[in-house]
Amino acid sequence: LDGLIALYLLAHGIIAILCDCQSILPDVAPTLYARYKEAGLTVPVQQWVEQEGDFLVGTNPLWFKATIAGEVLLQVPLCFVLSYGWFKARQWVRTPGLMYSVHVLTTMVPIMTELCVDARPTLTCKLVYGIWVLLPALMLLRCLEPSPLFRSRRCTLWKIASPTDVELWEKSGLLTGSS
Repeated sequence: LDGLIALYLLAHGIIAILCDCQSILPDVAPTLYARYKEAGLTVPVQQWVEQEGDFLVGTNPLWFKATIAGEVLLQVPLCFVLSYGWFKARQWVRTPGLMYSVHVLTTMVPIMTELCVDARPTLTCKLVYGIWVLLPALMLLRCLEPSPLFRSRRCTLWKIASPTDVELWEKSGLLTGSS
């Protein structure tokens, strides 16, 4: 599960930069949007809209643009920081992980509501958006666990010991301590 969460976070950050931000770039950075067009990055998004019926990305209502702006400003930086922390099994990911997952789940309520009550989106469209409900929900549950988030790793233990202690340790395979 932790590896899946780490990959999801990395993918979310990349997808948001390449695809999601296209909903707001024409308004906030038209020159950058023109570069996206030149690079052909707008074509897959348009194909997605046409083939999967994603009318939110196709029409970009103001509330959706505001949601995407929040995603780009808040979620994307956390995606990269958290993916690093999750890959490295760092305990500090708990608080930013809670912030990220709650923010994503909150933004997904109106998005999923719109997609589920409208007939235009395909099942594939709804399932793809569902990833942004399922994985943050799993991440939230993981961050709320009372035990340490990740198992502690093996570490090297240095000890000053007498020759007798070392012999006992080598024979038994256990380091029980010494005076």
